[in-house]
Amino acid sequence: MSVFVQIDSFDAIPAAIGRMQAAGAGHRVPILQALYRGEIAHLELGRGASASAFKRWAAAIQLPGLALLGDDDHAAADGPDTWPIAGRVLRWARFVLIHGGTGYASHYEYAVALAKRYRRLLIIECTSANIAAWESAASKWCSGAEGLVMCPPAGEVHPAPSKPRDLH
Repeated sequence: MSVFVQIDSFDAIPAAIGRMQAAGAGHRVPILQALYRGEIAHLELGRGASASAFKRWAAAIQLPGLALLGDDDHAAADGPDTWPIAGRVLRWARFVLIHGGTGYASHYEYAVALAKRYRRLLIIECTSANIAAWESAASKWCSGAEGLVMCPPAGEVHPAPSKPRDLH
């Protein structure tokens, strides 16, 4: 489940965490908690993300950086070829986490720990159909970076197909 939560200020983070948890979409909460505690810098990259804005963010941060590229929550989840910023963020990363399955809070707790260890972590949330394409892009652009791929269990896909609801 994807829940969009606008965060306009540092002081808005606790309320955003509460809204995400109330909506049953708390898997990314560990990132926001670490951001609020001052442990990491965080940037979410949308499809239209500016390379120059990313470059400014990357140059300005002094904390471990955790950038998140979300390529799984929309119809245009087409993999790295449709993300003009893909090469730049992959070159920046020291660790790439390709996340092609259902998100759990424990995955994002692990991501925060990786960000603290490697200082420049890129999470790529993608559909299971695009895991191989993102792996190939990471191999091409991330010389010397380490990585991990999280896939759905055998026989499952992400995102899971919608099931018809029983309306009674």
